[in-house]
Amino acid sequence: MKTAIAIISYLLFTLSAYALDLKTPAPVDMISHSKPPSKDMYFASEIYPVGWSKDGHFAFVQKNEVAGRGGIKFSYFIIDSVTDKVAWNYIDDWIDSNNTTIHQSIKKSKNRFKKQLEKYEIVQNRGIDLHAFPLNHGDQKFFPEIEILKKKESHPFLGDIKSVSIFMNKNTKRKRIFLKKDPGAFSYWITGYFASPFEKRILVGIGEEKWGHEGTEGHIIFSGCSLKSGYK
Repeated sequence: MKTAIAIISYLLFTLSAYALDLKTPAPVDMISHSKPPSKDMYFASEIYPVGWSKDGHFAFVQKNEVAGRGGIKFSYFIIDSVTDKVAWNYIDDWIDSNNTTIHQSIKKSKNRFKKQLEKYEIVQNRGIDLHAFPLNHGDQKFFPEIEILKKKESHPFLGDIKSVSIFMNKNTKRKRIFLKKDPGAFSYWITGYFASPFEKRILVGIGEEKWGHEGTEGHIIFSGCSLKSGYK
């Protein structure tokens, strides 16, 4: 009986949580747990986390200034942290304004975004705090490592990285959670992680420094990671 009551309570909480009116998400500082990779990087993407679903979908909004052209783009994402695939994406492009706020974008995109949050059963404001590594869970310690292979020659706008791999260590075991070949980037760094409130799974934030308009820009990539399986 207690188990049945607990399940019903959870379902009612979940349904009410993702059916609530969409609130304006707050930004997280994606370099609060790491140092900027370069003095030439004139901006990094702003991330506004929204919440998780029970099956590993994570929703967030990314804000980017469009250097050169001007204006701001708000990119709405729901990503599957199990497959690392984008389940849904929408771009709200403000071409004529560099002062547009997330509140204005949310107001404009509210109905479209809320429909997708309900579709994927995203529970708003759950698991949206950015945490620093290492992650300690009982007697297990999780920490990422970046391995980069370099090319013989460097390109002034594409760098010299041949491939980048990111491994998650679990004590003495590890697994690769990210691989990108010929990325056209200058550097990578780990920004931290978001933890699912529903299962032993995290979403690792990866900073990627690429050439922009008159310098480099910091972009954020996310890679899901189970804390339970895949370690060798």
